[in-house]
Amino acid sequence: MVSGAVGGFLDVVFNFNTQAFLDDNLLDQFFRVGWQMAMFGDETWLKLFPRLFTRHDGVSSFFVKDTIQVDLNVSRHLPEELKQDDWHLLILHYLGLDHVGHVGGRKSALMAPKLREMDDVIKMIHLNNILPQGSKKGETLLLVVSDHGMTESGNHGGSSYEEIDSLALFMAPNSEAHREASTTKDMANQVDITPTLAILFGVPIPKNNVGVLAVDCLHSLTDVQKLRALELNSWQLLRLLKAQLPSLSCTDSGSSGHTDNGWSKVSHCNGTAEERFCCLYSNAAVLHRLWKSTGSSADSGHYYDRTAAAFYDFLTTASGWLTQKVTDKPVGRLAVGILAMLLACAVLLRLLFCLRQEEHVEGNQGFSDMNIVQNWSLEEVFVVAVIIILVTSMGSSSMIEEEQYIWHFLTTTLFWILFRKTIQILPLG
Repeated sequence: MVSGAVGGFLDVVFNFNTQAFLDDNLLDQFFRVGWQMAMFGDETWLKLFPRLFTRHDGVSSFFVKDTIQVDLNVSRHLPEELKQDDWHLLILHYLGLDHVGHVGGRKSALMAPKLREMDDVIKMIHLNNILPQGSKKGETLLLVVSDHGMTESGNHGGSSYEEIDSLALFMAPNSEAHREASTTKDMANQVDITPTLAILFGVPIPKNNVGVLAVDCLHSLTDVQKLRALELNSWQLLRLLKAQLPSLSCTDSGSSGHTDNGWSKVSHCNGTAEERFCCLYSNAAVLHRLWKSTGSSADSGHYYDRTAAAFYDFLTTASGWLTQKVTDKPVGRLAVGILAMLLACAVLLRLLFCLRQEEHVEGNQGFSDMNIVQNWSLEEVFVVAVIIILVTSMGSSSMIEEEQYIWHFLTTTLFWILFRKTIQILPLG
């Protein structure tokens, strides 16, 4: 959300041993331009961005049963912070709503009171910033965002619609944007927040960003500034494309010779990935240059729409390709890994056979592998079954995301086996 890069599955593991975040990101950009920042909430921010916050108070995210105090520890700082004028960025990361989901799911009795509590927090911040035009705090942007959704049972981190469906709400006290009703079609990817905030606050877009600028959130900018922002976003994504596709060489040469008639000469883009990217980028560059030449003519509004659409064609195509490139894994290596796991299982099973055979070799010279299997104890069968189940489950992303349920059933089964074993060894009478 602060770097514009797509996270991988291993990021979940790394979150348990969080280290400083070294990739280019918005907070580092803000720090470089002299911003004072304060953070209250999830202590992960302090681990990812050490020494960036002037004031902070971190809370732990591992006490999932705590749905009250974890948020009160954040809100208690809010009245005093809203009186201060020495910060440029205030981050409040509330964990209570997430904890309610884990404890009781989306329909928990605790959900409605917690949502009302969050409403009160947003109301306090919003009313505090409705100040006269020209006031320093009157330029404040309030961004309400959730980093994930949740299923009916309160789980998140997977790829289902409920888990990836989240909220981003931009509120500016002096903006006219509130007069335009929001609709469900206003959708964006989480990575799109990064370039949008970078443009709004006049800092460079992080170099590894794959997000697309949300121009609908830039009501304070003129058409010239919006197209310039789209151009900057296009340059940044084009640089990432060139890093992935060394043969990519895009120019908009020849566009300078176009006149107004050039609006009808925009190319249709087909061919290889490199050819499509270059074609889309060149179309946007040509239309941008032609739009500049129209000045303030009566048709400039129509030309602006076409130019913005051309930029978005390139940006969405490039962003989608880069995102897929991050999540795509080499099939060959995955196949080798699966074969290695299966081979390890086969070796383990063979070792178990050999051990059992050695136990009976003196008294049963003709003891076969089939006889060994038939004489396995229930505990041995369970151990082998667990290994096979776990290895098999690693082949499905859905099974990995819901791995806790596998362990729930396996643990319960283990307890029943131990209970049965205990009953068997108890002396009779």
